[in-house]
Amino acid sequence: MSAIDRPGLDRAQEPPSARELTVPEMIVPATNPPETTAQTAEQMPVRSMRMARRGVFAAGAAVALSATAGCTVFSSSRTTRTETVAAPPPTDPMDNLISMTRLHYLRLQAGASLGGAAAKLEPLAKDRLEHLKRLLAEQARTNRSTPAPATQAGQTVAPPASAAAAISSAVDDASVAQVAFTDQIANVSRYRAALFASIAACLATHRTVLAPS
Repeated sequence: MSAIDRPGLDRAQEPPSARELTVPEMIVPATNPPETTAQTAEQMPVRSMRMARRGVFAAGAAVALSATAGCTVFSSSRTTRTETVAAPPPTDPMDNLISMTRLHYLRLQAGASLGGAAAKLEPLAKDRLEHLKRLLAEQARTNRSTPAPATQAGQTVAPPASAAAAISSAVDDASVAQVAFTDQIANVSRYRAALFASIAACLATHRTVLAPS
């Protein structure tokens, strides 16, 4: 007998199966409290602004890094910079050549003072003194000044131990001086080049005179 046929049966005492058929259960989705929902809505613009700022900072850092690396974000090729540095002006060789010539002249004088076999150094010393005067005159011409004296009081060197040592030293000095003047011919003006060439030729004759017979 059903619940309809039994009027004395209370509806609350119906079997569970009948309740499930007549009163279906409804699932109501959970909702956040009004306060929580309002807070979330207020925080959304702030978070969006923070994310946008982070994106701008990241993009700026990427562009700066690309520029530092020598490239741009719009090009895949590396930028090459070429810097041209001017060569320094050549050093005037006159001071060194004058000092060397003066020293060699003093050595020849000291060697010639020994006499004997070293007496042949005397004419060579006169040649070197003439070279020194010409170099000083050329330096004064370019500097528009008065030539410095070739010799000064008290400028001497100790004489060699023997005539043979004096001659050996003279040979070495002539060789060094000849190379020094020859190397500078291509680095100076035409007038100086002619002067250096004539001195180098004279030094070649000195080496011939001092060569052992």
